[in-house]
Amino acid sequence: MRILYLCADPGIPVRGHKGAAVHVRAMCAALSRLGHDVTLIAARIGPTDGPQPAARVIDASGSDDGSGAGPSAAARVAMRAQELLAIESFDFVYERYALWSAIGSSLAKTNGLPFVLEVNSPLIDEAREHRGLDDVAAAQAVARAQFSGAARLALVSEALRAHVLGLGADPARVEIVPNGVDPIAFHPAVIGTHIRRRLGLQQRHVIGFVGRPRPWHDLPTLLAAVESLHVQDPAYALLLVGDMPDDVKALAARRPDLVFLTGALDHDRVPAHIAAMDVAVSSHHARDDFYFSPLKLYEYLACGIPTVAADIGQQADVLRETDGGWLYPPGDSAALAERISQILAEPEDSRSRAWQGATAVLGRYTWDQNAARVCDWIAPEPAPVVPMTGPIRRTPLLDPRLRQRLFRATRKDLVAPFIARGLGERAPAELAVTAIDVLKYKPRRRAVLRYHLVGAPWAHVIGKVFRDDRAGRLFDIQAHLWESGFGPQAEDGIRVAEPIAVIPELRAFLQEQVPGQTLNELAGTGVALDRQVEQAAVGLAKLHAVAWQPDWTPLNPYTLDTEVAQLGIYAADLTALRPDLTADMADLLEALRGWAGQLPAPAQLRPVHRDFYYSQVLVDGPRLALIDFDLIALGDPAIDVANFLAHLTFLGLDLAGDADRLRPQAERFLTAYRRRRATQPGFEARVEFYTAATYFRLMNVVVGRPALTHLVDALHRLTLKALLPA
Repeated sequence: MRILYLCADPGIPVRGHKGAAVHVRAMCAALSRLGHDVTLIAARIGPTDGPQPAARVIDASGSDDGSGAGPSAAARVAMRAQELLAIESFDFVYERYALWSAIGSSLAKTNGLPFVLEVNSPLIDEAREHRGLDDVAAAQAVARAQFSGAARLALVSEALRAHVLGLGADPARVEIVPNGVDPIAFHPAVIGTHIRRRLGLQQRHVIGFVGRPRPWHDLPTLLAAVESLHVQDPAYALLLVGDMPDDVKALAARRPDLVFLTGALDHDRVPAHIAAMDVAVSSHHARDDFYFSPLKLYEYLACGIPTVAADIGQQADVLRETDGGWLYPPGDSAALAERISQILAEPEDSRSRAWQGATAVLGRYTWDQNAARVCDWIAPEPAPVVPMTGPIRRTPLLDPRLRQRLFRATRKDLVAPFIARGLGERAPAELAVTAIDVLKYKPRRRAVLRYHLVGAPWAHVIGKVFRDDRAGRLFDIQAHLWESGFGPQAEDGIRVAEPIAVIPELRAFLQEQVPGQTLNELAGTGVALDRQVEQAAVGLAKLHAVAWQPDWTPLNPYTLDTEVAQLGIYAADLTALRPDLTADMADLLEALRGWAGQLPAPAQLRPVHRDFYYSQVLVDGPRLALIDFDLIALGDPAIDVANFLAHLTFLGLDLAGDADRLRPQAERFLTAYRRRRATQPGFEARVEFYTAATYFRLMNVVVGRPALTHLVDALHRLTLKALLPA
C-alpha cells in the first residue's frame, strides 16, 4: 500500500534523537519492511546529518524553530499534503497526533481516504501543565475534529482512552497499541563490554537509565538509591545515557566515582550502552494519569537486561504480565535499592527472568507487529497458508537455556561474522547469509539449522548449536570418521558430512549439507526400501568396523548397565504424563532389568551411533550418508541394529497402522548386516533385548506428542510381546 504519514508537531525533528522522533522513524521503517511505500510530511526535519527515516520525506518546515508556531506548522503540513494528493494517490493517511492539527480528519473528508491517528499523550493537558496553553477551548475543538474523523485511533496506553473519548472519539474505533522495539537493533545478543571498557566500568555494578529526564521521570529517587548502594559497596555506579540537565551534569562533575554520563547519543548507539548495564531502571513519579508507554522499558527488556520499573501504569502491567522484571513503589529509593541489590545477589535467577522479559517483548511488542496491525485495519491480510513441506521452522528462536547462542545463530546479520571467522581462509571477502531454516529443534537442548550462503564454497551448510560444550568434541569425532573411509572418495559410496568449522562462541559446529532423502521420506513416497535398507546395514557395519585409535578423541562407554539406568528415566518421564500406566511400566521395567542381568556382555566395545534409525540415513541414488553422531559412543553394536529394527516396526505403525508392514525390509537389513560384520557371542540375544528396550523408550518419545500419542498402547503391546521369550 501507499501510505501518507503526517507529523505536524514542530517539536519533533524526525531526524533527531528524542523519543518521539525515534517513534516516527521506527514506524516508517516497520511499514517499509512490510513492503509498503511510505511518504512522510514533517513540520520539522531536524539535523541534516541525523538518521534518515525509511520513507520519502517532504519538508514542511518554515522559518520558525517550533516555539509557539503550532498552528502555522499544521497549516504548512496540510498545504503540502493537499498539493501531493492533487497529483498522487494513497491508500490511507497515518498521522501522529499534534496539538493544533486536524489534517488527517480533513483529508479523510475531502479525499475519501481512511485515516488512522496515533495518540501518544494528552497533548492539551501536557501543554496546559508544562508550557502554558492560552486557548484551551480552541485546542479542544481541533482535537474533537481530529478524533471524530479517524477510522481508528491507535492509543499507546489504556490510560489515554478516557482522554480521547472525552473529546469525541468513537469507542468502537479506539485501539490500544503500546510502543514497541526494533528487534534488529535491540535484542539479547547485543554486546556492551566495549562500552564498559571505554568508560572504565569493567569491575563495577552498573545501574543505568536511558533518555533525557523529563518532569515525569523520577531521577532523584534513582540517584538516591544508587548512592545508598555505593555507600555500602563502592563498586556501584550509575550510567546515565542521553543528554542530562545541568544539575545532573554538576553532580557527575562532583562525583566522578559514582555518576557516568554519555551525553546525547544517536539511537543506534543506545543498544550497546544498555547491554553494558547490570540493571536498567525506568523511574517515574507517582501520578493518577500515568499514560506513558516508555520506549526505554521495551528496549531494556529486549536486550535481556534485568529491568526495574516504578510500579505504575502500563510499564507495571507489562512487567506483571510477562514476569520479566521487577517493580518498586514510586518514589521509594530504599525499595529501589533493595530490588537492585536482590538482582545482583541472585545472578542466575535474574538472568533467567531477564531472558523471559526479552522473549516476551520480542514476541509481542515490536514495531513490525504494530505496523502490521495498523495496516490490517485498512486492508486485512488473508490468513497465511502454511505449506506442508517438511519440518522447516522460521527464525529466530528464543530459548531459555540456549539463550544468546541460539539467538545469534538464528539471526542472519548476527551469525554471518561468526561463520566467516569459522571458515578462516576458506571464507570469501564478502560472505552473506541469505536465509536460515530450523531443521530440528529440541528446546533447551540443541538446534539443527541450515544456512543459505552466498560467496562461500558451499551454497548450504548445516549448523548444530548445543546447550553445552560438546561442539568441538563432536567436530573432531566426525573429522576422524571423515578421514577413516567415510570421506567423499569412499569406494562404497558411504560417507559422512564433511566437518567444516567449530564456532565456540555459539557452542556450535558447521558441516556440509549432504544431498539425499531419509528412509522415512522415501517410504512416504511408496518406495519399497529393499535396496536402501541393505545399503544402510552396510553403512552401519562399516561404522562398527572403524578402529578407534588411542590418540583420537575418546568415546564415552555405553554399556548394558547404562541402558538399564536410562530405562528408569524413561519410565519416570512416561508415567508423569500417563499416571494410569504407572503399574504397567513398573512391571515392564522390572522384566527388562531381569532380562538384562541374564545377557552375556559383548567381548569388545565398538564405535556405535546410539541413535541409528531411518532419519539418520540419507540416500542419494547409489550413495548413502550417515548423519547425526551426537550420541556416538563405545558400545555394543547390537544396540544400533536393534534400534534400526525397532524403528522400522514403528514406521510401519506410523505410516500404515501395521507393525509388520516393513518386516521384510527389517529381515533384509539384518541379513545384510550379518553378511558384512561378524557378530560376537550373544549378539542375537542382545538384539532382542535392545529391540524391546527401544519399544519401551519410544513410548516415552510419543506420549507427549499429540500426533503420535495414540501409538503408546501399540508400543506397549510390542514391548510385552518382545519380553515373552525372556
